[in-house]
Amino acid sequence: MFEWMPILKGKYFTAEQYLQILVLVNLLIFGLIFYKQKKFKNLVSITINLAILSFSWFGDFKYLSLIILIIYNRNSLSRIIIVVILYLLTYDVCFAMHNIDQGFIFSLDGAAFSTQFTRLFLDNQKFHSYITLTQYHNAIIFNFQIQDQSNYVVYCNSVQQRITNTKLYDRYVYHSVIQVDKKQNKIQIFDGSKLLGEYYYYDFNSTNIVIIDGGDSGYTETSIQIWKAMESVPQIDAINIGGDVAYDNGFIQCTTCWDKFLDLYENLCKQKGKLIPLIFSIGNHDVGRVTDPQLLYNNQQNQKVPNIIQMFPQQLINKQIPLVQDRTSYFVHRIGPINFITIDSGYMTNSESQKEFLQNCIEKNKVNLVSYHVPVVPLQVEDEKFLWNLGDELNKVVLVFEHHKHNFKRTKRIQVLKSDSKLKVYPGNTYYVGNGAMGIQSANKVEHAIIEKSSRQAHFWVYNYDNGKQYVYAINKDGNRIDYFEIDQFKVK
Repeated sequence: MFEWMPILKGKYFTAEQYLQILVLVNLLIFGLIFYKQKKFKNLVSITINLAILSFSWFGDFKYLSLIILIIYNRNSLSRIIIVVILYLLTYDVCFAMHNIDQGFIFSLDGAAFSTQFTRLFLDNQKFHSYITLTQYHNAIIFNFQIQDQSNYVVYCNSVQQRITNTKLYDRYVYHSVIQVDKKQNKIQIFDGSKLLGEYYYYDFNSTNIVIIDGGDSGYTETSIQIWKAMESVPQIDAINIGGDVAYDNGFIQCTTCWDKFLDLYENLCKQKGKLIPLIFSIGNHDVGRVTDPQLLYNNQQNQKVPNIIQMFPQQLINKQIPLVQDRTSYFVHRIGPINFITIDSGYMTNSESQKEFLQNCIEKNKVNLVSYHVPVVPLQVEDEKFLWNLGDELNKVVLVFEHHKHNFKRTKRIQVLKSDSKLKVYPGNTYYVGNGAMGIQSANKVEHAIIEKSSRQAHFWVYNYDNGKQYVYAINKDGNRIDYFEIDQFKVK
């Protein structure tokens, strides 16, 4: 529906601004209806009520605005009923994308809108447990979310672990750094003497590692099929989602989107009998911008920290989980002989600021893999700054995972070089695969001379390192293999 309306797709507006326009239009429509029905005597009264009601969009004023509305309309019971109903349908708004069964008032072209009142009727579980990785091969982060705060205790192999927590809208998020010194690790959560959960985490086998890659999941009929198809992969050691993970658009109120996504993850973990580490790149729908990375970067200083950063810490500072505001949007995870490097496409950190980080992460005698959200291959004008800053380092990588475009692609082995102040593509050592189609399928496939294979199919990638050999294949939502290739390792110069 919105394909022909770029002004509403985030090219010029943030998700928050888009939402405010949407709510304002709806309130004006309601106001005209009530004026027509003589419920309100004049347009001035309607304007004042709408102005007061608009403050319910902001969490700090939501209850105050309701009190003022009731006082202002105290002489008319019917008006009080009307404004209270409107209040219930406009406060604590979540504007998300590509989510089903979320109790949304309406859904158009994947855009969905809900309030705290409509979410009361959801049957969403708020207790979730999951693993994220750190930059250290022997340290992981065990995380769990739960609705109530309590004196929870976490044990790993019967040893009590230190935990921290933060309040996030309708839940508490707990984290514990665990030093891994055994192949099999039993993790338990207790509330007093009550066992809340028991899980197993298995350390990596450095000679045989399997990493799943996908992107742009959300909770759709397609993503449900994709996550189900993952069960056919015999071994999964880590899952990388390259951005647009739950499609919450960076709204703190959209935590129910993460409930649905984590349901998919937990179902897979139960089938595998273990917690599988999660790796996330930052996408536009994770941070509150719909299409334009630079729009977010220019305004990030005024934004709240997105849910994806608060829920999923992915690095340590001084061997501790950093405060939410100190966490970065780029990091490296050392998985056996693999350096898995996550780069920010420019949503929270620009490419120039990540250049030294990427240089330091790429190591000789290691398998270097990179993931980020927005594809830069084939070359596009808006991507040149990213490649200009990072292209030399990407040429040293065997495989790059790209996402965002909701289609399937694999390039030939290429390198991107600077020539006559321009970027040009030549034969090289790096494959670029993508493009983020776990939950949404594009109407277009990738057409370019450097593309080896492309289609519109929803899919996920499987990367397998096996005793020095590297195999990569893609599986569609029906569980069928749609691509396969092998990587010959090369030395980083």
